[in-house]
Amino acid sequence: MLCLSIRAQRLCAQTAVFAAVTFFATLASADMTTSPYLFTDQAISSTGQMEWDEFSGGNYGAGTFGTFAPDVEESGGTGSININFTPIPGDNPPLPLVTSTENIYVGGTFSDFDVDIAGLDASGSNTTVVMQLGVIGGINPFSILMDGTAPTSFVDRGTAPDVFHNTDAGGGAPFDTTYYWAEWQVASSVAHTLEFTNLFPHTSIAQVRVDYYNSNSVFDAAEPGQVPEPTAATLLAAIGGTLFVRRRRNV
Repeated sequence: MLCLSIRAQRLCAQTAVFAAVTFFATLASADMTTSPYLFTDQAISSTGQMEWDEFSGGNYGAGTFGTFAPDVEESGGTGSININFTPIPGDNPPLPLVTSTENIYVGGTFSDFDVDIAGLDASGSNTTVVMQLGVIGGINPFSILMDGTAPTSFVDRGTAPDVFHNTDAGGGAPFDTTYYWAEWQVASSVAHTLEFTNLFPHTSIAQVRVDYYNSNSVFDAAEPGQVPEPTAATLLAAIGGTLFVRRRRNV
């Protein structure tokens, strides 16, 4: 487009900024859709990793619930999630269930989630275990334990808006998702039990990830930052707005 008048130049500038913001916002949205989990990695590879991104095959009934094996698992151990729940009388649904988006929805219950990891490499004298949670709702931070012990380090990373889950089946509607990170530094063992409880009813467990690091020295995991981090779209929108204001003042 050839811009001759000042008004036309201003229109071109506005159009360019809008197009750029729209483009980067689309990229940011696509990235959120395909990589929604916002889990963090350490500078070194873990000895083993177990991750649950989609839950399926669970059944609910009087005092029973299915056991979930990880849907992402690296070498170095095995894992499962088991659920014990206490129904709240009169609330509905009275039991946890697996939703169409393959989250575990805790309706009118308080549920204790036990994450059992076993078959771990214990050749080194020390093990660091890191658990990360993605939850639509909230987790009681005082309930996050490993073998009955509070974390060495704990971070409530905040709530990321509009996160898509179950992306392999189209993602469904986006949900604000809260992320938690906990670390334990312990003597080596071939098995551990991690646990946590929902903070209030009507919470969905969307993702769980456990990494462990075995060595003769103590590995101190780097704590993650808050979510969500500023995106290119946000920064570009701010810059574009500033340039537009300056352009208006100079015309």
